[in-house]
Amino acid sequence: MEAHGDGEELAPRQTLWGSIVQALRLPFVRGVMAVSGAAMIAQVITIVVAPITSRQYGPEAYGVVGVFLSLTGILASLAGLTYPHAIALPKRDDDALALLGLVVRIALVVAAALAVLFAVFHGWVADLVGLPDSQGMLAAVAVVVLFSGLSAGLSQWLVRKKAFKRLGALSVTLAAAVNGSRVAAGAVVPSATALVAVAVGGSALGSLLLWVGARGSLRGAATARVADPAGAPTPAQRRREVARRYRDFPLYREPQQLLNTASSNLPLLLLAAWFGSTVAGWWGLCVNVLALPALLVGDAVGRVYLPHAAEKAREGEPVRPLLLRSTFTLLVLGGVAFGVIIAFGPWLFSFIFGAEWATAGEYARWLALASLPALTNIPSVQTIPLLGLQRRFLAFEVVVTVSRVAAIVAGAALLDSAVASVALFALVGLGSNVLLIVYVARVSGARRREEF
Repeated sequence: MEAHGDGEELAPRQTLWGSIVQALRLPFVRGVMAVSGAAMIAQVITIVVAPITSRQYGPEAYGVVGVFLSLTGILASLAGLTYPHAIALPKRDDDALALLGLVVRIALVVAAALAVLFAVFHGWVADLVGLPDSQGMLAAVAVVVLFSGLSAGLSQWLVRKKAFKRLGALSVTLAAAVNGSRVAAGAVVPSATALVAVAVGGSALGSLLLWVGARGSLRGAATARVADPAGAPTPAQRRREVARRYRDFPLYREPQQLLNTASSNLPLLLLAAWFGSTVAGWWGLCVNVLALPALLVGDAVGRVYLPHAAEKAREGEPVRPLLLRSTFTLLVLGGVAFGVIIAFGPWLFSFIFGAEWATAGEYARWLALASLPALTNIPSVQTIPLLGLQRRFLAFEVVVTVSRVAAIVAGAALLDSAVASVALFALVGLGSNVLLIVYVARVSGARRREEF
């Protein structure tokens, strides 16, 4: 009886251990671990350096560079017209390579157009967004937009190739270089201009590292394309064909992404206009800290989730089980991280970054309420193009963007309170992200899109 009892106790343990080992062998899990492990190292570097740079530069300098990065972030969404998001979808590498070539050309055109626009209207643009009237700073915006487009295309190519370890190593290298440069510049010239210069250099270095990482697989795909039989489409013809095939990305995903990016970055611009660069600096640091879980775990899950979900959709398999597992994983991990911010935000910010940053911790308490569902909805957003829901997503994003801007304006214009603006913005984000997760989960159980 006793031996039999021991056997009964041992079997579940073996089953549990076997399940864990089997899960760790899954390509999806290994990919997440590779990317998230590197992202963890990169974010540890950023966390270690942040208390130094926050004391070197102060909220006002952070506010100016925050305006620069917000403007850059909004315009960078134009740099590839969201065609980079389609690179992981085609069955053939030559189609994906044609998409990458299309992205490069769009980024060059957009950056050149911005450079001309800023050269002619630099004074008006600087006044509008609250930047110093400097042609050099606005020219830097165009440069960062160019490198952002290139990086987006190259990054998605590596995602297609499931080169997750390589992406992780590149992110660690870039984090070390950028953060080291911030500290070095802060020791010599602790100014907003120095932070902007580091941002430009970081964007250029990021593109270079991605190109080096993708060079081998790009050369292999290009060689295979050259070996195509006579009568095969030329590269230009193939670019036109994939531009047409994936036209729902610029038609629906691009406006959606532009609205989403604008709604994420406009608060800083509006707060800077109403309350000054110091308040904008508090907001900027707060948002950067709250983005750490998304960069640490969410980006890793998103990058690994997309090619696996696309493969299932191409094979006619249901996406919903993978979607629900990924969403639940992010909910659990994000709940721990954001729960700490909600409980101890002001004290943590004051202790880590200095007493002048305590108000940023109060902002963080509110924004953490919206950041948790925003982190959790990453698989849902990745699933939307697989289900052919981009038109509906665009309509949804229009409503959310208008609501977020209205929340900021109401808090500032009606209540004359930056904290009220932040709180209203957070509540809108909380409700909208929860609705999106529920809707995509429901639709994914009944709808498939199999052709890419």
